[in-house]
Amino acid sequence: MPSVSKTNRAPAALNSSGSVWVAPRDSAWRYWRIASFGSRLPLRSVSSASIAEACDKLLAADAAKVAEYRAGRDKLFGFFVGQVMKAMGGKANPKVINDILRKKLAGQN
Repeated sequence: MPSVSKTNRAPAALNSSGSVWVAPRDSAWRYWRIASFGSRLPLRSVSSASIAEACDKLLAADAAKVAEYRAGRDKLFGFFVGQVMKAMGGKANPKVINDILRKKLAGQN
């Protein structure tokens, strides 16, 4: 593989014809990084009241799983977090969901 200057060049990539394509870091490389990592931007803030409402609905709908969790199956906690994230469209902060779910599963409101 050809060597690449470390100063102003992105890593080399082979295109379909087999030739090496190298883009300057300040043009296509930057655009590619923004386009491909745009979905990993910080989470939008969702109110904790709406998260609590989603948690209440989930716990009411899955009463059997709640009973299993309270009986000692601690690994179900991840299931609950995932279901709330799914209900919130992936826009809620997982740390807030963890806090709210732990309180609700412990019997606190």
